[in-house]
Amino acid sequence: FRLRGDLESIQWHFNYSYLRAEFKSSFVSSSPHHPNSSASGDINVGRGDRIPSIPRHNLKAGIKWEPRNDLSLSADASYISGQYLQGDEMNALASIDGYVGLDFFGRYELTQSLSVFWKVDNLLDSIYETFGLLGEPGEVLEEGFDNPRFLAPGPPFGVWAGFEYEF
Repeated sequence: FRLRGDLESIQWHFNYSYLRAEFKSSFVSSSPHHPNSSASGDINVGRGDRIPSIPRHNLKAGIKWEPRNDLSLSADASYISGQYLQGDEMNALASIDGYVGLDFFGRYELTQSLSVFWKVDNLLDSIYETFGLLGEPGEVLEEGFDNPRFLAPGPPFGVWAGFEYEF
């Protein structure tokens, strides 16, 4: 679902997708690092279990304001719902939580060829994960660490500024 439009000097967009990614039949899958796997490392995946790493809801919205020809300011917000970890095709473990992101961007043209820009990522300084999988912690981490969940962190709060020259 997508909407976008213009309102004088403001452009806006709204995108939403709903994805019901589920297994259509039951099967046995190899997942040796799953806490509920059999002695041979298998798990039973049921019909209707959600496919890991695919969020069900994905919403993005933003606005861009150009009060003058040489100045533009934009804000983008996103919501991504939770997802199961790779290796938990049977959906038995806690999923990764959903998250909200808020970013800003601005540009001011000093001359026809030279612009200054600024960017703020993760304005809310949210701590979240974007991906996860089950693995063998002893192979990559110090001994004694036995949590099989490996999570990829989202980007931290960040501010950038710079110049852009076109020739």
